[in-house]
Amino acid sequence: MPKKSLLALCLALVLFCQAGFASICQNFLLGGEIGYAARSGEFITRFVAPSIVPVAVYTDVNEGAYDQGTLLGLLVGWQFRHNRWMLGLEGNVDFNNLGRNRPFEFNDKISGTGLFNAAVFYQQGPIYALSLRAGYFVTPFFMPYARLGAQVSSDELNYQVIASTFATTATAPSYDFISNRKSIFGAFAGAGVEFPTYVGATTLRFEYNYIYTQALVMTENGPLIFGTHRYRPVGMQVGKVAFVWNFL
Repeated sequence: MPKKSLLALCLALVLFCQAGFASICQNFLLGGEIGYAARSGEFITRFVAPSIVPVAVYTDVNEGAYDQGTLLGLLVGWQFRHNRWMLGLEGNVDFNNLGRNRPFEFNDKISGTGLFNAAVFYQQGPIYALSLRAGYFVTPFFMPYARLGAQVSSDELNYQVIASTFATTATAPSYDFISNRKSIFGAFAGAGVEFPTYVGATTLRFEYNYIYTQALVMTENGPLIFGTHRYRPVGMQVGKVAFVWNFL
């Protein structure tokens, strides 16, 4: 077959599949994405420090945490199209810069006078996700879709506290620091729209996701401090744009 005829046949196949009206069409895809993320959470610390003088110390503090920042990621997947319907399986890895050092103060719950200076830092590692995507071609050049998936990341929680107004002894220091890293699982749902760019077999996506993850809990068993520290997520919202190459 002449090269020009083969090129014309390939181009026709690309346009036919990309329009979404072929009876059966499937392909692999690869893309990059950029976005903006906002995360709401709550840091809860409950501990007893019986050795701090002049009295034992009990705390029960809930501190709100709100972080926002940018997101970068890569995605790879496979999708199957039949007439106007599309079903795909995609994996992606995302990186964000949401981690912030968050200082706060609180008082001893027993005396009501002792002042604590504290800080909490929650850092989310690279996010590895797997999701199903389903869409419908309203027109050959406009496809809304929905997404449902699960993710995992290696997150780290750091917490430090200084009992700044308490007298202390050699066996009861005024400073405490604890850190823990754990694999945190989550689930997410989202929706978006996809358009062809007419640059080869590429498409452009605009997407919104809502993510919910596990809490990260740290436990201290003394002898000076007994208690738990917990970062509990309220939810994470992500808006992103993706540029995708379809291997047709």
